[in-house]
Amino acid sequence: MVSWLGVVPPLEIRMAWRFFFVGLVFGLTTALPVDAADPWLAGSSVSAALEEPCLALFNKKPIRLALRDLSGQLRIAMVLDRRCDPNRTVTLADNRLSLKEALAAAAEQSGTAMTTVGSVLYFGPPESAGALRTMAELRRMELTASPPKRRAELARPREVAWADLAEPREVLDRLTRPAGLRVLNPEQLPYDLMAEETLPQSSTVESLTLFCAQFGLGFEWSENAAAIRLVPFPAAATITRPHPVPAARMKEITGQIRSAWPELAVTTTAGKVEFAGRIEQHEQVEEWIRPASKPVRPKPKPVDLSRKRLTFRVAQTPARDVLKALEATGLAFDVAEGIDLDTRLSLELRDATPAEVVEAIAAQLRAVSEIDGTTARLKPEAGTR
Repeated sequence: MVSWLGVVPPLEIRMAWRFFFVGLVFGLTTALPVDAADPWLAGSSVSAALEEPCLALFNKKPIRLALRDLSGQLRIAMVLDRRCDPNRTVTLADNRLSLKEALAAAAEQSGTAMTTVGSVLYFGPPESAGALRTMAELRRMELTASPPKRRAELARPREVAWADLAEPREVLDRLTRPAGLRVLNPEQLPYDLMAEETLPQSSTVESLTLFCAQFGLGFEWSENAAAIRLVPFPAAATITRPHPVPAARMKEITGQIRSAWPELAVTTTAGKVEFAGRIEQHEQVEEWIRPASKPVRPKPKPVDLSRKRLTFRVAQTPARDVLKALEATGLAFDVAEGIDLDTRLSLELRDATPAEVVEAIAAQLRAVSEIDGTTARLKPEAGTR
């Protein structure tokens, strides 16, 4: 279960925990400190976490703060393109979504698109997000002509991080120096001050692709992959691949391709369908040809409120919004007449039981509370009707 200020990913349950840790954050708030020693998720762990239910709830939170807090708490690297407005606000109040669906919804609200490059989630202009994985794959494929030792060096996963206000050329040096790469034309990078980022477990190809795209640039190999040259971001990036298709399904598969992407030139020869497209399109065609069985999301287990602790911070938020958000924890509310749910609440609690949170809310609503199972009942204090 993924939660806002804590995470219990499928393969990383901390056995010392005796409760689930769920937090709710509204408005311009920041996350509480986390243990920076926790490893970043990588590879299949990221894919698995993206399919988990998400209890991240936030209201009108700037996209940069939302991604930075989520990234730190879930230990999944998330990069917001420097060209995007970091102050565009996003709201997420539907706890029925997977983490992937929730992040896609946040991306849409902020005018960005999301893609995954290696183990990093990138949020940026749709035209860049649509091309990044293909560009990274093209640069990787070009290395097949390089000596094996050089290929291994450039494919080695590394963690690269930089602080707020780092200059672009400084960051570029951090990305290239460990791999022994020279940059032939670093002057192509404009002067700027970068926001803090961490790229964990990324190959040199992946990290350079993520970085250069934020300046409208790509890169080309030079000197047998001992150097790179910065070049304009391509208008289109495609890979040509053949896909073996059973004869009995050739008409079906080619029809699906042409229906989904009418602009693609599709050819069929000797039991194969071939086209030049983005890597995501090739992956989709492979899925059509050999559909993978998708795991069914298990039904939620009965909620055990006694095992939950909430880190709860709201500022001048209408009570009805707070109660709606708290329903994501498994609580249901029975509110009697006479309680004004437009009352604005300001609370800050840490590691509180659901009962303690409900009591704190009731105090500000001039109400009395009780919890029966998973239902919290609120009714006006005597004499307040």
